[in-house]
Amino acid sequence: MPAASKSVFMAAVYHGFRAALSGLSPGQTWRDIFASDYHQQRYCKPFARLAWSCLHRRTGREQANRRAGNGRQMIVCVCNAKNCRTVREVLSQGPHIDTPAAAHRAMGSTPQCGRCLPTIASMISDLRNENAVVTALAAAD
Repeated sequence: MPAASKSVFMAAVYHGFRAALSGLSPGQTWRDIFASDYHQQRYCKPFARLAWSCLHRRTGREQANRRAGNGRQMIVCVCNAKNCRTVREVLSQGPHIDTPAAAHRAMGSTPQCGRCLPTIASMISDLRNENAVVTALAAAD
């Protein structure tokens, strides 16, 4: 699979209940790639928008909106089509979710390829750090 560069970008492609990453050249269109099935093409575009948003650098305002949950959403688990908002909601439900496997169980899925596990682990540690800061600030008051 080619790396993301100026000539090639990654687009998410949805096939039935599974999502996979594929390379899409700027000269290609969605109709060229999915000419055989318009119904399948219709479901690919939302995943492509999410994947494309992950590749662009965000300005400070966009990063603030993303942290607040207002901006574009990053796909965390392509196999199960879970974005960062879904994972954050699950992680904020309770302190008992302390591993990526527990997060997957809470989302009602299982890790398929394992590529999302480091990202979910970093989201768990970020949430713990945020909670520690809030607790320290509350104790200081």
